[in-house]
Amino acid sequence: MTTINKKPDAIIIDENVDGTCGDELCLRIKTEETIAAIPVILLIEYNDNKSYISHAASKADRLEPRTTDIYRLRTDIHMLINSYLFLAKRTNRMLANTTHMLPEAMEKDEDNLIFINKVRELLENNLSTEGYTIDMLCSTMGMSRTVFYHKIKEVTGRPPVEYMLTFKMERAKMLLKSGRHSIAEIADMLGYCDAKYFGRKFKDYYHICPTGYLKKIEQAPAVNS
Repeated sequence: MTTINKKPDAIIIDENVDGTCGDELCLRIKTEETIAAIPVILLIEYNDNKSYISHAASKADRLEPRTTDIYRLRTDIHMLINSYLFLAKRTNRMLANTTHMLPEAMEKDEDNLIFINKVRELLENNLSTEGYTIDMLCSTMGMSRTVFYHKIKEVTGRPPVEYMLTFKMERAKMLLKSGRHSIAEIADMLGYCDAKYFGRKFKDYYHICPTGYLKKIEQAPAVNS
């Protein structure tokens, strides 16, 4: 993949580019870590169900018929970019909200912050992946399990499994507080097999079940008034 020095807001790819399949180019971009977050639009020849399905494996963020009106295409691109920017800002806010998970001395060490932010990013990207393991995390980080264990223990004061659980439980709390999702939806978003199992993990960690926590939130204004 050719290195992109200045990242564009979006990438538009034709179905065939100088003899190279557009699907292949989309896939290359989406598997290249440094540019995978850039929204990709694939222009396709035919506007029918069969054609759309045939491009499903391209990992393009949007399929647009080549005959689409230019004004409509510009609007779609603008909306897609705004959506990506919103998600990026939300992810950054969520990452920032977990700074307290680091010992104070470690927050001032740039190398450790780079390390833990990468760990957080990977955990965030794989929150909904059921069965996501420490071994998978170590592999993506390019570290052996032993080296990773000692590093994260040094930085956070917690072993990897405990840190991963803490990360998930913090997310669970935030999602419950938002009031936008059911407990079953949150369980799915956090990669748990079902709501009951998620409820047990939440109760073991916070000593209160998710429904009890929601009631506590609802009652809070009455208590403070």
